[in-house]
Amino acid sequence: YDSSILSGKRLFHYLKTRNITGETGQVAFDDNGDRIYAAYEVINIKSTNDKSSKTTSAKRRKVGSFYYVPEKAKMRLKINDSEIVWPGRQSKKPEGIMIPTHLKVLTIEEKPFVYVRRLTEDEKYCEED
Repeated sequence: YDSSILSGKRLFHYLKTRNITGETGQVAFDDNGDRIYAAYEVINIKSTNDKSSKTTSAKRRKVGSFYYVPEKAKMRLKINDSEIVWPGRQSKKPEGIMIPTHLKVLTIEEKPFVYVRRLTEDEKYCEED
């Protein structure tokens, strides 16, 4: 077994069972290892081109927040869709697809192998430069 994996599992378990007060407040994790008691701003970045000076700049605008709700003991996402400028400078939200947030990875251990074939007459000898 790989001891670094075991150490990583121990560290993960240790962090999940702690409740730390950091510089910006409480830091804690749920059973899945996701952060709770957090507060994030959702920012939309829109690039703007100034044709006169031939420069591009980025304009940032808060369009939502992701924060902890103590009464429900869970995180809440609040977004103002009408404020978002989507890719292609569209105001209409594009259709999306569901992407799972937790992945399961499977590794199958196999013996190393090589492909072998008979050489043709032309391939049997090495030529010196």
